[in-house]
Parts: sequence; C-alpha cells; structure tokens
Amino acid sequence: MQIDVPEALDIQGRAGFYEQTGAFRDMVVTHLLQILGIVALEPPSRVDAEALHLERRKLFESVRPIDPERVVFGQYEGYRDAEGVADDSRVETFVALEVRVDAWRWSGVPFYLRTGKSMAEERRTVTIGFTEAPLRIFPQQEADQGLRRASWCSSYPTIRGSGSR
Repeated sequence: MQIDVPEALDIQGRAGFYEQTGAFRDMVVTHLLQILGIVALEPPSRVDAEALHLERRKLFESVRPIDPERVVFGQYEGYRDAEGVADDSRVETFVALEVRVDAWRWSGVPFYLRTGKSMAEERRTVTIGFTEAPLRIFPQQEADQGLRRASWCSSYPTIRGSGSR
C-alpha cells in the first residue's frame, strides 16, 4: 500500500510555519495518516459515526511504533534560501516512511507514506497491491479467479481559487 502526496509548490512564504512543523507534522500526521485510516479501516458493524469512530480507534491503536530506520527525510534544494529560513536549517521538506499495522488483514503489508514540497509533479494517489488474505474462506481455485494484483486511485481534487486545498 502506498500513499503519495507530492506537491509541486514550495513553502510559498510560510517559512515561519514550516520551520516549526516540517513535512512530517504538516502532512504525514494531519493528512497521510488520515488517508491510511480510511483505506485500512475494517468494515464497521454499522454505518454511523460511533461505529466508524470505534473502528478507526482500533486501527490507530494497532499501528506499530514507527521504526526510525524506515524513515527518510530530505530538504529541497533552495529551501534555505527562502526568506525566514535559517541558513543551517535541518527542517525536512520531504519525508517517506514505512508504517506497519498489527491486524490480521494487514499482516506483512507495509504502508509506504511519501510527501514533499517542491517536487517535480503534484498528485495525490493511493496505490494498492493485492495479495491473498491470510485467512481464506473459499477453495484455492475460486480465490484465484479474477484476482487483481494492483490498483490505484487519485484521492481528493485540488481546489483552486480560494487559496486553500
């Protein structure tokens, strides 16, 4: 599972904000983990706010602590030249990490989250590679028929004109 939100724009005069937050707190915590929370959600017993909240809480409680060895931080060239950015700034403008969920459905499935500012292309995608579930209800021959191995979708559209996304 891969969740990608590269952004073509740079910090656009928001050095004060970005120097305090960086890409991890700006995008991973507030956006990418929320997308993971939708994609990896177990079906709730009912479709109402309480049941959805319960399943989401169970999902986030099953997320393993992030392994620092499975995180990459970067900074786009020219970031330190922006007004308000310290010459020796180590604030990340790019982050890629692996997240693991301790749940039977996601056993052995890495979730790769990536985001960054001033990237070559801007898009919002979720890419899913399908494999057999660890628990099978149907015989082998039925399980293999019509199984798709990969899929992707674009998530939310970019809203233009209001200055917000």
